Amino acid sequence: MLFIPSFDAALGDYLWIVGEPIEDRTLTFGRIANSTEPDSIYTVYRIRVEKRFGASKPLEPTHPLAERILREIPPRANEILVLKSGGAITVDGVLLKKSGSMCFSELMPRRYLLALRTYDSGRAGWLEMGCRSIFMVDGDRLSPRQVTPEPVTLGMKQRFGNSLASFSNGFKPRP
Repeated sequence: MLFIPSFDAALGDYLWIVGEPIEDRTLTFGRIANSTEPDSIYTVYRIRVEKRFGASKPLEPTHPLAERILREIPPRANEILVLKSGGAITVDGVLLKKSGSMCFSELMPRRYLLALRTYDSGRAGWLEMGCRSIFMVDGDRLSPRQVTPEPVTLGMKQRFGNSLASFSNGFKPRP
């Protein structure tokens, strides 16, 4: 589990976006050096971005998985690719599934506030904080996918009252 020391650290270290998934693709990827077979399953979401807040401390610029998704699924203007571990895919007629916790199941076609760690290009990002990275948006209300209280979800509730308008007023949107 990624340690997040405080809500302020989460606000300062991640790009926060409001957006909606408009497409997803599950793919396999080999993480083991010199292996010819993939050993991991990932899902990539194309997110239509409404607003951007803050900035991410960038991930390594040339990660092979990031290069692959940007090449195969190039984002258009006002879009970003969001990568998460897990998914279901058929390989050679066999259904393979990789799932994590229930709160980190697939993103549905609805609005979210997401906290992303982005690659140098800023066109793709990773839900590094897991469930703590995802808040469903219902009108002005933010509902965290992380159900166990911890610094990010508690901070969102205490500082912004789980309100998207209050959160938006706490940042100046990025150009």
